[in-house]
Amino acid sequence: MTGREEPTAGRRRPRDRRRQIVAHARELFVDHGFPNVSMATIAAGVGITAGALYRHFSDKADLLRAVCLDGFAYQDDPIRDATPEAFIDGAIAAVSARPYLGVLWFREIRYLPPESQREMRARLRRWTHSFLPVLGRARPELDDGQAEILAWSLHSALAGLVTRSGRVPEDERVAGVRTAMSVLIRTQLVPTGPWMPTSPRRLPQSRRERLLLAATEQFGERGYSETSMANIAAAAGTTGPNLYGYFESKADLLRGVLDRGRHAAWFVLDRALAEADSPESALHLLVEGQLRLSRTWTRWVVDPEIGDELIAGTQRAQSEYIDEWTALVCEADPAAGRLEARMRVIIATAILSDLGRTPRVSARTTFASNVQAIAMAVLHGDQPAPSS
Repeated sequence: MTGREEPTAGRRRPRDRRRQIVAHARELFVDHGFPNVSMATIAAGVGITAGALYRHFSDKADLLRAVCLDGFAYQDDPIRDATPEAFIDGAIAAVSARPYLGVLWFREIRYLPPESQREMRARLRRWTHSFLPVLGRARPELDDGQAEILAWSLHSALAGLVTRSGRVPEDERVAGVRTAMSVLIRTQLVPTGPWMPTSPRRLPQSRRERLLLAATEQFGERGYSETSMANIAAAAGTTGPNLYGYFESKADLLRGVLDRGRHAAWFVLDRALAEADSPESALHLLVEGQLRLSRTWTRWVVDPEIGDELIAGTQRAQSEYIDEWTALVCEADPAAGRLEARMRVIIATAILSDLGRTPRVSARTTFASNVQAIAMAVLHGDQPAPSS
């Protein structure tokens, strides 16, 4: 046995070798993270040499691009001329068949070269904009900005199908996404306002706070392993020696970021519980607070390379936070089962996080009003929202 891909007597090279490589690489990237997978490991998994693998792909980034293009190939075939019900069914069928999409999009795509990232985002925009004709036929009164924010909300709702949450079975997930998408298509919005003037974000004077903000941004954009302390120091407008005066290592800085994000979210929750006079008003306050956090502390993505202990602690804190929202949804709508309520929360918080970082919709003066109305509609499910 030579282990080589070249055909020998009695064995031919499989015609679908490239597809085998892409499928195996996707599995490894999703399970272990792009930085932790070598070309040699991928080659061994499909029974070829590393040299044979390089005849198919020039490097690991080229292979990741192939994995992403294959995973998101459904975006090249948008759902056209469909009723809202047929559109929802078709979109759910396309996404639910690919449970790995959430990890690819939110975690792995950032390891692509910049031009490939732009290519993937352009494909996503085209597919999301293909929702507009369906919305136009169902809601001819919508202005262009209203239709666009609903289209992006529908896309975020679909992410609920590929969110890694073992606490919500697949059938409940599908049912929750279907209901949320139906609700979104009917959500009433205020007319779209003008673009907001852009101004630079005001930063705190504290150097430690600037470092935490810079680290959150850099970890979110680059991933933990690809972010250096020099990257973070430069983004914060300081130098490495100054950084090490506050944090002894990158792992120490990561713990600071995770702690700050967790504390920020729980301060929002504590305010909602303390000031609200009903579960409904508590949910309103939570939605407002979560939206404010969407550009900073909620953008962190858990990477496999940060270590099992930190991953487990972060996931446990996230789950406990979602539990608090879920309890409020159940109080506001006693007819909702706990799993149904949890899916409403997962989808609503995803919409707030995603749209808060989507300049195409978030730069409008009416963005906060409309995205909060969208999130509250999802949290209510099929129940009519109480009058304010």
